Amino acid sequence: MLIKFAVAAMLTTTALVAVAQPFEGEVKQHTGANRPYYWSPRTAPVQPPHNFGANYHFHGASTRKPFDANGLTSDGPVTVDEPAAGIQAASLFRSWDANQFVDYFPADCNLAVGPNHVIGTTNRTMIIYDKNGNQLSSQQMSAVFNEAPGRYFDPKSFYDPWQGRYVVISLATPTQTDRSQSWFAILISATNDPMGVWYKWYANARLDGNTDVNQWADYPSYGFDPDGLYLSAVMKHPVTRALITAKVRIFKKADLYNGIWSGWMDMINFVTDGQTDEVVQPAQMQSYNGIMYLVNRMGTRNNPTDNRLVVRRVTNVLNWPTFPTIVREIVTVASYSLPPNARQSSGAPSLFTVDGHLMDKASYFNGRLYTGHTVALDWGDGQGARCVLRLYQLRFVAGTTTVERQINLGLAGYDYIFPSIQVTQDEDAIIGFGRVSDVNGEFIGLRHVGWKKDDPIQGSAQARAGAGVENVGFWGDYFGSQLDPWDRRTVWIIGSFGRAANNWQTHIAELNFKPNTSLSVPNVSGAIGETVQLRATLRRTDIDAPLEGKTVAFMVDNSLVGFAVTNASGVAARNFTISPEFGVDNHPILAIFAPDTQYNGSQGGATLNARKASVTVFSNNVEGRRGEEVTLAASLVRQTNGQALSGETIRFYVNNQLVGPATTNFLGIATLPYVIPQAMALGNHEIRAEFAGDENHLPGFDTSTLNVYRIKIIGTITMGGIPDPDGLPIRFVVSDSAAREPHDVLLGENGRYEFETDQPGGDATISAALVGGTWLRIRRAVILRGEVQVDFELPNGDADRNGTIDDADLAIVLTHFGVRGPGDLNGDGNIDDTDLALVLASFGRSSDPE
Repeated sequence: MLIKFAVAAMLTTTALVAVAQPFEGEVKQHTGANRPYYWSPRTAPVQPPHNFGANYHFHGASTRKPFDANGLTSDGPVTVDEPAAGIQAASLFRSWDANQFVDYFPADCNLAVGPNHVIGTTNRTMIIYDKNGNQLSSQQMSAVFNEAPGRYFDPKSFYDPWQGRYVVISLATPTQTDRSQSWFAILISATNDPMGVWYKWYANARLDGNTDVNQWADYPSYGFDPDGLYLSAVMKHPVTRALITAKVRIFKKADLYNGIWSGWMDMINFVTDGQTDEVVQPAQMQSYNGIMYLVNRMGTRNNPTDNRLVVRRVTNVLNWPTFPTIVREIVTVASYSLPPNARQSSGAPSLFTVDGHLMDKASYFNGRLYTGHTVALDWGDGQGARCVLRLYQLRFVAGTTTVERQINLGLAGYDYIFPSIQVTQDEDAIIGFGRVSDVNGEFIGLRHVGWKKDDPIQGSAQARAGAGVENVGFWGDYFGSQLDPWDRRTVWIIGSFGRAANNWQTHIAELNFKPNTSLSVPNVSGAIGETVQLRATLRRTDIDAPLEGKTVAFMVDNSLVGFAVTNASGVAARNFTISPEFGVDNHPILAIFAPDTQYNGSQGGATLNARKASVTVFSNNVEGRRGEEVTLAASLVRQTNGQALSGETIRFYVNNQLVGPATTNFLGIATLPYVIPQAMALGNHEIRAEFAGDENHLPGFDTSTLNVYRIKIIGTITMGGIPDPDGLPIRFVVSDSAAREPHDVLLGENGRYEFETDQPGGDATISAALVGGTWLRIRRAVILRGEVQVDFELPNGDADRNGTIDDADLAIVLTHFGVRGPGDLNGDGNIDDTDLALVLASFGRSSDPE
């Protein structure tokens, strides 16, 4: 492969321009009435309709062949397009396949980029996306502009950063062949939300001011400054298609953007050195110093080679009816020639590359204007002239235009077409363009290249590869690029690529020169309930330096868990508690640094290993008496965070025998009623509370003590004839089928007593008697368990103490009645009616056996 120049250094060319000249054409004002129509996009995503057959739209010489290479080599510095990696390279981020072929060749694609949306337009469709490529609305142009049925073509679209509005412009004629009428169809969003209401205007393109001229508009372009909207077109005869004039139409944004009609101002008859200028590009003014710039190349199809650009400065633009002030300059650049058609592989027809005019746009910022077109270059490899990109950076100082930089970008064996160049606020430029090759079998696709302010142009990179040829030979008039108003550093491009079905589809891509970043995230391990630290280190990759003060979002299992700000070391750290809902597993961690106005975003991943948590089981000591119901209790707590665990099962064992399960309550406490066996040995017994574990927790246990006491017997004894038996000795006998157990107890106040028995419990009897006294013994049947209360009432009257109250006892009382003697049953020192009554009350009763 022959290369005419080795990789040539990019040269700085300073052009001494002619003395500024007044505008050679005319300015006419239109004052007619008009009204807006209104439109709102359908919000449901709509797929393009089926193919209804092909319609072909093209400009001019459709049978044009590639130029003979002889004499068509463009002069000027040449850069061979080779891949170039490095920190200077523009980075490609979000991108997606967008508007696709419906029933019409070519695409003529363009785009508008606002704060939150991207609009892709073609000759057939207008599609609104969010910035992640999700389609929000899709409609055909004929449905959008339905008040004036006709053929809509050559749409241009943009977001106006000065006013915060989306603008879509299309040319229109009645039909493909009927050009007797011609309109500028203008669509303007009422706010910065393209999903809301839009204003629609139809401006008669035949009119020069108020004068109707038999002409129609082709090859549109647009520009803007803070207050004016500038539409340009090439005006042609509707039948012969002969060139009549270039036209620039100026609207007042303050009116048009708010549904108010105030007419327009037309600039026509652009002539330079006797030649009628064709495509005049109004600049898209990203900054403004009171001057609007218009730029075009010299030369027409009949004069294919030249070395001049024409720059016009327009001031006093909107002081109507006073006409604007226009000054023209001719700027010398490296020689250029009109491009050949771009050659496809597989014998497909060559793609028409229009006429070499400045393509798509002129982008202005801070005293510099950037533009470009497709020109011819013979690489000397015997293949004839190829298409290359000619790119310009013009500088405006004190009324003089300087060519700061100009470059041809291409590669032997390839055709480079349709450049669209956009400058950023850092005065870097990004260019989207198409590339195709017959000799290398590359289908037409979308590429991009960066041109930083102070650096040589880079090697290009692919945004979307083509997948097929186009069999019609018409690929459109332009691709598109737009600055993102969010950071004014990001550029979005749109271009069409060949599909396998031998038609087209557009592709939208996001690019910028902002430093890339990286996030490194370490793996983390912790137990359920544990608070761990999620960490991520943010660095800019070009100089490998940490970034401080940036917000990093952390996600676990695709759920946002919080944000953290990086410190001086670039480290963002956030505490995270591993909840049981996450479960024991490996969970993906994703740290995200969202792009900001200075740096590109990045993300990093790691793994959070969540393991089972240890638990603490605490079993309570318990004490009780044989046969008594006690409560076994244990608490269950997660060790990592002290959280009481509810709804878990605790199993209780006594002396290694399972006595039952219990479920923890909201306090993490499980309780189990337990009756101490009547035969259980006295003393200490082991309680064991066990938790078997679950999906989030390890097993655990604890032991405690069950202290078994003797059975306690309590009660009161009422003794006939004695109000308070306090201090009297009572013999109690506890008996069961196996044993007899006596207990001598002194009664307490009001006859209360208590004692403990060694009997194991169960069915038994207890007898109570005052040994040697006049009271009968009483026996009660009881069930021994825990604490037993037994009350006794001992009958008095057994004066002879033989265990029976009978006539002998009555005789003793009567014998000694009224005197002291053995018949004093109540011990008051007298034998009287009280004693007699005691005998009579229990007469005939006998003591119970022990």
